[in-house]
Amino acid sequence: MFDLISMCVEDVLVMLSTVILFVWLLGRVYPRLTLRKLFKGAVADRGARRMVFPEGRAVVYEPALEMRRFVPCYALIKQDGCVYIKCRVHRRVAFLRYDVSAFDGRGRLLDVVSVRERITEEGATHAVRLPSGTAYVSLTLRKVDRVYTGRNVILGYSPVGIAVYVVLAALTAAAAAWILRSNLAEILSTFRVRIPLSGVKGTLLGAAAVGVGCAAWIVSRYHKLAGKVLNR
Repeated sequence: MFDLISMCVEDVLVMLSTVILFVWLLGRVYPRLTLRKLFKGAVADRGARRMVFPEGRAVVYEPALEMRRFVPCYALIKQDGCVYIKCRVHRRVAFLRYDVSAFDGRGRLLDVVSVRERITEEGATHAVRLPSGTAYVSLTLRKVDRVYTGRNVILGYSPVGIAVYVVLAALTAAAAAWILRSNLAEILSTFRVRIPLSGVKGTLLGAAAVGVGCAAWIVSRYHKLAGKVLNR
């Protein structure tokens, strides 16, 4: 009896591990590998001057002309292997909402960091950390004191990447369903419980359809969270 219970516990653990692995792959691993971001919007801002200090170095940039009445300039700081952005703001500005589009040295978009900040340090924002590979950025103001609305930043994903992601999701869901079905069948046979299970082909096709549905939902969530249209 103890051996039967031990076998069932092992099967249940395998099933739980399969579900956790499926969720992790679809929610974390596959999106990072396949969902490549596409960017249309502001180009890189003009560098004004460079500064070198003992802890690191910085480049001061000037944003687009229409934003300089709120943010005259900002600094891209590289220190201890990390990259930060710090904005200088007009002394009357109390609230700032902006997006930082970070690019690598090849011009590929790394991320769009959205910031909402109530200015507590006179004349400057807090330092915001950016992806480590950031070579230059583009600053886009969205709101200043809940009045000014800035330009659009359109963020999408490569159609090829989405297709690959959906295929991987379908295959992974089918594999997970096969593992779950096999372990469930073993548990039922151990206790001699007769519950009809769907055929292997039907199970795999159904699981693949579920995987496609999950992938479509996750892609839509990525679009919404990243902000397909960040400034409306």
